[in-house]
Amino acid sequence: MSDAIARMRESATRVQNLTYGGTIKRSGEVIESYEQLARAAAHAEAEYRRVKAIAALQAMTEGKASAAKAEHVANADDGVADACQRYKVTAAVLDARNKALMAEKTAHAGWVEEIKRDTVADRIEAKYAP
Repeated sequence: MSDAIARMRESATRVQNLTYGGTIKRSGEVIESYEQLARAAAHAEAEYRRVKAIAALQAMTEGKASAAKAEHVANADDGVADACQRYKVTAAVLDARNKALMAEKTAHAGWVEEIKRDTVADRIEAKYAP
């Protein structure tokens, strides 16, 4: 369980390092890290469900739910909830960064077109100026 959560946190940290560090250098690397983070989150959730099912099965076979098992399940719940919250925050930040990057790319394309138009207009004006 802790391995799955550790992998998820590691992936989240990698995405954060790529996005919080200012500009995104390679969008492919961010997408790859985001996919790794999603896989790690799915793995952590599956691991959590497995641990919870094992604890429930043991409690049923012993005929009681011991305090230690209840505490173990509660700790697993807390760990997964914390890791999932980090994943959600990181995913939201990455989504916002991606939207900002797309807006910047669109603005840049607009500026390029504007510069091209101005350059063509300047050439025409220079060519036909008295």
